[in-house]
Amino acid sequence: MALKIQSVYKMYKLMQLYFKKRRNAIRIQTAYRAHLARVRFMKKKAEEMEKKNLQYFHQQATVIKRYFKGYIKRKYVHDFYARKQFLNLLQQKNEKFLDDLYKKAEEDKIEEERR
Repeated sequence: MALKIQSVYKMYKLMQLYFKKRRNAIRIQTAYRAHLARVRFMKKKAEEMEKKNLQYFHQQATVIKRYFKGYIKRKYVHDFYARKQFLNLLQQKNEKFLDDLYKKAEEDKIEEERR
C-alpha cells in the first residue's frame, strides 16, 4: 500500500512538473511568436514608409524637373529680349518696305500722269 501511495504521489509530482514545463514552454512560444510578429510588423511598416517616401521624392523630383525645364525654355529657347529685338527689326523692315512701296506707287502715279 505504501508503494502504491508513493507511486501515485510520484506520478502526481511528475505530472505537475510536466504541466508546469508545458505551460512555461507555451509562454515562451507565445512570447517568441509575439516578438516575431512585432518584428515583421515593424519591417512591413518601414517598407511601406520607404515606399511612400520614394513616391513623394519622385513626385518632388518631377516638379523640380518641370520648373527647371520651364526656366531653360524661357531663358534660352523663348528668349524674350531676342524675340523683342527680332520683332523690332521686323517692324523696321516692314516700315522700309511700306515706304518703298508707297514711293513706287507715287512714281507709278506720276509716270502715268505724264503719259
